[in-house]
Amino acid sequence: MPGDLEKSRRASTRWILGATVGGLLLAVASSTAALVGLRDAAEQVESAMEDDARTLLAAQRLQMLSERTARKTRTYLIVGHPQVVRERQESHVEFLRSLAWLEASLSGEVNHTAIARVRALDEEVEKLEGELLRARSDGAAVALVEQMMEDHAMPRREALDAALADLVRMRQQVLWDNHRRARQDALRTEQALLVLVCVNFAAALALGVSTRRALRRQHLAERLREAADERLRVALAASEAVGTWCWDLARGVEHRDAHLNRLLGLPEEDTTGPLGTFLESVHAEDRVPLRRDLDRAAREGGAVAGEFRVLLPDGETRWLRCAGRVMGGTVGAPRVITGAMVDITERRLADRERELFVAGLGHDLRTPISSLVLTAELMKREATTPRSAERAAFMMGTAQRMSRMVNQILDFARSRSGTLTLERQAVDVVALCRDVIRELQSVWPGREIQLHGPDVARGNVDPDRISQLVENLVGNALKHGPVDQPVHVTIQQGTAGIEVEVFNTGPAIPPERVPMLFHPFYTTGARRGGLGLGLYIARQVARAHGGEILVRSDETGTRFTLRVPRTGRAEEHEHGTSPHA
Repeated sequence: MPGDLEKSRRASTRWILGATVGGLLLAVASSTAALVGLRDAAEQVESAMEDDARTLLAAQRLQMLSERTARKTRTYLIVGHPQVVRERQESHVEFLRSLAWLEASLSGEVNHTAIARVRALDEEVEKLEGELLRARSDGAAVALVEQMMEDHAMPRREALDAALADLVRMRQQVLWDNHRRARQDALRTEQALLVLVCVNFAAALALGVSTRRALRRQHLAERLREAADERLRVALAASEAVGTWCWDLARGVEHRDAHLNRLLGLPEEDTTGPLGTFLESVHAEDRVPLRRDLDRAAREGGAVAGEFRVLLPDGETRWLRCAGRVMGGTVGAPRVITGAMVDITERRLADRERELFVAGLGHDLRTPISSLVLTAELMKREATTPRSAERAAFMMGTAQRMSRMVNQILDFARSRSGTLTLERQAVDVVALCRDVIRELQSVWPGREIQLHGPDVARGNVDPDRISQLVENLVGNALKHGPVDQPVHVTIQQGTAGIEVEVFNTGPAIPPERVPMLFHPFYTTGARRGGLGLGLYIARQVARAHGGEILVRSDETGTRFTLRVPRTGRAEEHEHGTSPHA
């Protein structure tokens, strides 16, 4: 018995030892295979992320080359030097070369569709700007070529810039997706390995081995994450004018990368500080609306976007564009707001210089146009034959139209600079509309304009500005409505204020075009006879009165509705400071 028991004990020991060793070997083999698979998967993801980083840099380079080509075009239109044309051609050739490389490097229908759209828009822009360059080289006036560029080439150039921005965002999204997928794959592999180790090791030795394996895998995952973060930092550094930020709402801290600190004039290093620290660098006039927009995003979720000024430590003022979104958490209790900021100072300065140029041009043209009007009136009075009187009337009408266009340019410049002033009086709005309709019917003798409403509707408004506004709305309806149908002007007065509605029948305006109607220099392309400033100025006049203009278009026709408080103060419009700009 003792011998048999000893033999049985030894056999059991050998069996346990064998099972333990076998389990250990199986666990080691399984763990080794899992780590090899993780390494292969990590290498594949790393290779894919390197390719994505290169394509992102290429897309950002396309943006830079497109902006350079646009600047060269503008420069030539102003100075007319042949060297600028050669530099522009070189930039465009380099743009096409980069686009061809990017197309060859990417696969997938979505990428090829985006690149095809960029190529098509570039061809349109190249054709339009080529015509402008030829016109300038043939001696066309700078102002005329600038106007042609604003009306024709700039919309397509903006569409090209938008398509390039979409392409960059697509490549950034792919880079982020691969980064996230790498972390998810590492996490899934780590969990699978942990389950495998727990199944094969029921003893302390198995637990120790599994712990060491888990630590090794965790270290590998950290290395992968650090490598991915480094590649992201390199991609952002290549863009020069982009920095990233993150608000950790749960912990009450904000993170700024070195690139954003450089844009803010701070030491170029990653920083972490109390929530809202960077708002101290924002211009005082822009700080409140920006903070309000960020607080709204924190409460309701969604995106954050806007343009604002920042004050650098040396006193310089720069313009930044912010774009971000809420991530994690739930509505009302988000965890993180993250995004990027771009330096747009050069674009803002270019816009300002253009507005000053337009205002100066308008002022310089007023005197000679006034002389033309007076000369035409004198010729009409002294005309001795019907033909000479007709010619003088034609000259006077043309000069008056030029005068209205110059006044529109000056009103545009005043609205953009915030100097659009009002001289309010207690006037009868019905009488003002009746006078405007009488003047327009003399210009459009074959058209019918019907006035509906009370006999009197008094309001505290600027009569000249309201007359100008109503003239723009009714004139717009006459231009775009059917010639055999009347234009209806309806006036209503209530306790809140006065409402003037201008209605014309005709085809509906496409919904995507409705928000653009009040943009400066926007025209529909049909029956064009002005600068595209009439509706823009009309809305600015309405807002200066504390009111607004609304538009509604369907199959029955188009309605423009002016709402003005009877005795209201003008609302405060922050030009370029709203986070929703």
